[in-house]
Amino acid sequence: MNKYLMIFLMILLMSSQRGQTQTITNLYRAIVPAEQGEEVTTHEPLKQALMQILIKISGNHKIVADPTIKAKIEQADRLVLQYEYQTINDQSVLSVQFDEVAVKKLLRTAGSPIWSGNRPDWLMWIVLETEGGQRQVVLNEEEQANEVTSIKTQAVQRGLPVLFPVLDFEDRANLKMADITTGIKDPVITIAKRYGVKVICTGWLFTSLESSQLEGHWRLYIVEDAKEFSWKNSDTDLAKLLSAATDKAIDNISDYFLTTSGKKTPTTETST
Repeated sequence: MNKYLMIFLMILLMSSQRGQTQTITNLYRAIVPAEQGEEVTTHEPLKQALMQILIKISGNHKIVADPTIKAKIEQADRLVLQYEYQTINDQSVLSVQFDEVAVKKLLRTAGSPIWSGNRPDWLMWIVLETEGGQRQVVLNEEEQANEVTSIKTQAVQRGLPVLFPVLDFEDRANLKMADITTGIKDPVITIAKRYGVKVICTGWLFTSLESSQLEGHWRLYIVEDAKEFSWKNSDTDLAKLLSAATDKAIDNISDYFLTTSGKKTPTTETST
């Protein structure tokens, strides 16, 4: 998905900032690549659109593997309110608006919580080792534009837009490369407070000498509760490694805020 489509998605999924939270709108609308002229009720993009919505609303990218959910995905047209083809930067896409009541009912039938539009702001700070570990860079939009755009697009599609550091003098003074690679927490929290985010995810990516694969060491910090998650992943492809880590981070964020919904900012919706 190109950067122009990502920008369109950002506008569509417009969020308003409220301190450390953002209010996400258009939660039940999805945009997916599609060729115009196909029969909408039978082609794959409609199913992809519904899967995108189910993942976004449940906060869990594995929800589409649930047997109840899988059966309904095959009948995606029954949950559609309206759709239209659009062309964005010469790319044909399908914009689909799903029935909010029907989607919520389906997720509740599968035993899934419903994640409301009140969601935390978060930041990703990723250190990438290159040239055999001789050079370390923080993932940024100038040097790794494709990778950053892909992560931002994925985060928007999941209903949790992500920030990346500006890497100005204050950033570089407050958080050193070694703080990320060694897992020193205090400088990370300082950066999170500077950006006014509730959550910060750090990553250290390097090539393993044993397997020649890329390895990622990840930490996710919930700032206000001093909660920390950590995990590792590996892949031969950088884009796949980053995509898997982004999904894992958002899964952890949604799970945490859904299970602590009694706090100041409600993140779940109850049946009426």
